[in-house]
Amino acid sequence: FQLIKTVLDNLVNELNLSFEYLKRELEEETRMMYISGGSVHLFQLDEFLSQNLNIPTQKWNPANAFKLNSGIAQEQLERYSSDLAVAIGLALAKKD
Repeated sequence: FQLIKTVLDNLVNELNLSFEYLKRELEEETRMMYISGGSVHLFQLDEFLSQNLNIPTQKWNPANAFKLNSGIAQEQLERYSSDLAVAIGLALAKKD
């Protein structure tokens, strides 16, 4: 944990700046944060962020939003689904 604490502290500071910007621009508090990607596998990142940002933080499972091919092993999908966020987003992007 000590090896990445500085990086996580910087992330918390950047997120706080973003939340303050949104509060000023939208006049609304951030009530919930979803995290995804490979970093969610870090040691309880959701709990760390929740405690340091004072908002509920939850891992987002992008695979839950879609019906997938039945040939995909469900246990593997559950294990790696947070890594699919960028790929799913790119697959959903519209062509110009």
